[in-house]
Formats: sequence, structure tokens, C-alpha cells
Amino acid sequence: MDEGEKLLRYVYWSNARETDNPTVDNKQWAGRDLTVLLCRLLLVEFFMRYDTFTVDSSKFLVGLSVTFKTVGKKAHES
Repeated sequence: MDEGEKLLRYVYWSNARETDNPTVDNKQWAGRDLTVLLCRLLLVEFFMRYDTFTVDSSKFLVGLSVTFKTVGKKAHES
């Protein structure tokens, strides 16, 4: 088990730990795994479509704000 998997014990998703399965008792959203999958697919699509980008990041209330300033499309490979 690597360090990231060990730390998952401390991550909470809505009303329970990230490593717990959704049940009626813990009121977790059953589609949480689908959300993670769709976010990963969105990132894959982004990196397959664009090869360069610049971002502006700053602190925003309790988290970070990331704004894409420029994106450069990949040249089509034949």
C-alpha cells in the first residue's frame, strides 16, 4: 500500500470515509465513483486535445482558484 492509499482513510466524502461503500445508513451518494471516473475522462480529453496551456492560480476563500488563460491545440498527426 503506497502513501496515497494510506491517506485515503482520512478523506471524507459527504457523510463517510472515502474507502467506505455507499449504504442506506451512511447516506453516501451511490454515483460517487461515476463522478471520479467522469472527472478523469475530462482530464484525459483535455490533455489529448491541448498540448500547451497557461493558468493563473490564486487563493479563493477556503481553496484555490485556477483560471485557464491560454490553451494551444495539438497539431493533428497524420
